[in-house]
Amino acid sequence: MLKIYLWGDSLIHLPGPHLATLTFERGDEDIDKETSYNLEIGLGRNNKHSSWQVNTFYNHISDYIYLSLLDENNDGIADRVDEEGMFELDGELLLGEYANEDAEFYGVEAEATMRAYESESVTLDARVFGDYVRAKFDDSSVGNIPRITPSRIGVGIDTTYKQWNANVDMTQMFDQTKSAQLETDTDGFLMFNARLSRDVYIGDTDVSLFLKAENLFDEDARVHTSFQKDRVTLPGRNMVAGLSFTY
Repeated sequence: MLKIYLWGDSLIHLPGPHLATLTFERGDEDIDKETSYNLEIGLGRNNKHSSWQVNTFYNHISDYIYLSLLDENNDGIADRVDEEGMFELDGELLLGEYANEDAEFYGVEAEATMRAYESESVTLDARVFGDYVRAKFDDSSVGNIPRITPSRIGVGIDTTYKQWNANVDMTQMFDQTKSAQLETDTDGFLMFNARLSRDVYIGDTDVSLFLKAENLFDEDARVHTSFQKDRVTLPGRNMVAGLSFTY
């Protein structure tokens, strides 16, 4: 399957602070639109007790639009500024500027599920999954593309017993060392999550009571795609009880 996209957005020309990402962004009124040529190939199979899916992709993007961090004081690290764009050594906002470069992305993602046990009241499914993406500029002197997610691989178990549902997932996020200029590497981590829930009906309302536990190994987990990953980690070991309902 071949897809061609033309894309552009004049909003990125507007400079100023963006508090959602804690960045101060400079635009470019002459920036070009992206042109993307995408090839995707997927294979899969489903039956009563198992399923699998593998997808691969290759994208070549002319004039890829990205936010490049700046080092205007030449100290080797990305500049930080205040909400007016004035340099501060410990400013809250990262200084960045939009730019164009030709780029290519390619990768693969896969998932498989197998029914390991089944009875009148119990089911037990096992899952494995993983993905990989590589992104780089055509001009190698520009370096790597910023904020690209690292590879991961994981396993999971899902089980049901009458109105009860439980699942556990263990995901290994690998190191991301193919960093962009002014971007730091990110260490990998092992994320272990679990969830237990029960479905009940109150009148015509479907209510789910749940208890979930996340990051049970209390890993120092940082998201490479985040602008603030060097300052902010994912939550440590935590547990949440709650309910959800539809009506």
